[in-house]
Amino acid sequence: MSRRPSSTESPIAGPTLPQPRRLTSAPTTQRLRKAVDGSSVGANVHAKTRALGRLAWIGSAVVMFVLATARLSWPAMWQDELATWGMAGVSWDAMPALLNQADLVLGPYYYVIRAWAEVFGTSDLALRMPSVLAMTAAAAGVAVLGTRLANPRVGFTAGLLFAVLPVTSRYAHEARPYALAICLAVFATLVLVESCSGRQRRARVARFAPYALLVALLGLVHAVALSLLVAHLAMVWVLQRRLVPAWMVAAAVGAAPGATLLYLGHRQRSQIAWIELARWDDLLAYPGMLFGGLALIGAAMVALALLGTSARQPGVLFTAWATLPVLAIFAVAWFTPLWTTRYLLFTVPAWALLGGLALGRTHLARAVLAVAVIAAIGIPAQVEQRDTDGHSQATRDVAAIIDRAAQPGDGWCSALANPARTGSAGISSPTTWRRSDARPTCWCSAHLEAAMCSRGSVPNPVPAWLGRSASGWCGSATTRTR
Repeated sequence: MSRRPSSTESPIAGPTLPQPRRLTSAPTTQRLRKAVDGSSVGANVHAKTRALGRLAWIGSAVVMFVLATARLSWPAMWQDELATWGMAGVSWDAMPALLNQADLVLGPYYYVIRAWAEVFGTSDLALRMPSVLAMTAAAAGVAVLGTRLANPRVGFTAGLLFAVLPVTSRYAHEARPYALAICLAVFATLVLVESCSGRQRRARVARFAPYALLVALLGLVHAVALSLLVAHLAMVWVLQRRLVPAWMVAAAVGAAPGATLLYLGHRQRSQIAWIELARWDDLLAYPGMLFGGLALIGAAMVALALLGTSARQPGVLFTAWATLPVLAIFAVAWFTPLWTTRYLLFTVPAWALLGGLALGRTHLARAVLAVAVIAAIGIPAQVEQRDTDGHSQATRDVAAIIDRAAQPGDGWCSALANPARTGSAGISSPTTWRRSDARPTCWCSAHLEAAMCSRGSVPNPVPAWLGRSASGWCGSATTRTR
């Protein structure tokens, strides 16, 4: 007589299958808890890293915008800004003829400013606001680039360091293309890094299309800044050597508009004849001059850059950006007058990133404290450059004096250069003045030479100085007629 199989036995003949073990042992439970706790800690660290990354670019942009807008309209426009002001008010039809006479290489920038002025006007505040926005975007881009190539701590520190430098505020206040060039240089570099990353799956040449567009805009805004391509070649060589041929195609396409502009503007090279050819002591003085001639700021940035330089990838990339374009321009400047620090401002972000690498190795609080110390050192310069003659020429004060005291037949002495060197001098008589902003409708941007005027070269000379200079002269003279 057969028996009914029990509930624990298989109804099929054969050996009984072993039952699975229940995971109830204490060691296994502890291991599970540790794994869960570890994943939670990792998630928290990742969340904090992402939060610091967002804070890096947002905080840097906010600090830069606040500093850039502080007393934005207080400094009087100096002669180059007055050229921008003049071009912002001419008719569209008249611009080609004017550019054919002068400032052809700045033509694209003048067209942008002309369109901007069509909407926002030609006040000091309105004409300087594009530079403010560009420098604010550049500060955010520096933070993103530091985060992308290193970590959020480096990005946060580099973005803040860039924002508090007096030189960035100074050129955020200037109605000229330098801030736009800095911004485009930052984002061209950022896009280059992304194009060289392994996440890009497009064809090798196609992946560089956004980069080529940014390079084209950079060359049109500031053709000298195309020397950044020397650093970009080194970056591509380090990041993805196999992409060098594709990058060269994109760089050539992007550089073509700026190179064409340089070629067409070569016949106007007399406009930069005031720039002296480069000498070795100019290269030695370059770090200090780049940061506004402030010795302590320059020394601090050089020290941080040396600490941030390394053989590892971020340090090599940032060092290439800070040095190679400078060396390229310096080599050319032995034969062509190009050596002036304004033309090399697009390397300032690289110095800030090297400083961020150095400070990023310490605790975040200490890094922020170091940035605060550098900001404190720069306070006197920040205050000085926001004075009425903060851009080296108190043109608004001169206009006010002449408007108040000028008599029929009055004039002033002007020179295209220092008469002690060239012997050239001229007389101009401004006739019509705009009281709304104390700028002349017919502006002769000239620097007065008191001795010449006192000898009676001009009837009833107006005793007014346009600016200040260690040599007694404030710069060269130009004539802008509206």
